[in-house]
Amino acid sequence: MSAPSVKIRITPHAEEQIRNRKLNRERVIQVASSPEETAAASQSRYFAQSRYEEGGKVYLLRVLVERVEDERWIVTVYPTSKVAKYWRGGR
Repeated sequence: MSAPSVKIRITPHAEEQIRNRKLNRERVIQVASSPEETAAASQSRYFAQSRYEEGGKVYLLRVLVERVEDERWIVTVYPTSKVAKYWRGGR
């Protein structure tokens, strides 16, 4: 028997951040679903993050995710060029 799938939901605030920052919504969902790395934020929240390249420069897309039962809520999202500051080197 396979594990139940986890639903990814996006808060209105995160939707606004995706629009305002002109981020690719599918990329955000992909990072939340299958990040290169995670970092604890609080008891029920964590940052899912993955690197990507744009215009010859490497960025880190950080997605704050909250666990709510069998759902994962994307709370906020932002890209940063400060990869070394947040990157820990794996899951």
